[in-house]
Amino acid sequence: MNRRRSKSSPEPAPQLPVFPNPSARPAGGTGIPGGTSGGATGQPNRRPSLRIDPPASDSRSGPEKFGDILGKLFAARGWGRQQERNRLERAWAESVAEVAGADVPIHTRVLGLKRGLLEVEVDSPVRLQELAQFHKRRLLEQLRSRMGGTTISDLRFRVGVWKTKGA
Repeated sequence: MNRRRSKSSPEPAPQLPVFPNPSARPAGGTGIPGGTSGGATGQPNRRPSLRIDPPASDSRSGPEKFGDILGKLFAARGWGRQQERNRLERAWAESVAEVAGADVPIHTRVLGLKRGLLEVEVDSPVRLQELAQFHKRRLLEQLRSRMGGTTISDLRFRVGVWKTKGA
């Protein structure tokens, strides 16, 4: 009972869903991918607009505050950390200039602050000894006063060599 179709007989047309009521039609047109919703106009389907619902815990209504949006943007791009880093470097430069002399900041650079420990790189062992032995206590006091909400419990100095700008 093998029936062969002749090449001249047409393939049966795919069955399309029938929607007698226009409101029963799915959003986006005919329900056919790549179909048209404009009828005779032949305009392509439009994407449904994206709607982002607020989290269930957020009970307020209305648009999101601009400050909240900026906060999320800063966090996503890492700009908040960079701003805090710049603030720390500025506080270090001002503190070390006041305590140890105006020429000292160009011979040091902040490596980072982790768990209250501020690491600073110094360009010579002699300068490291000077800062660690004679100025450490006053530097900590100055930094704590300049960096209000940041905990700085200790300073650690390390000798390193780097090229200065313009050299």
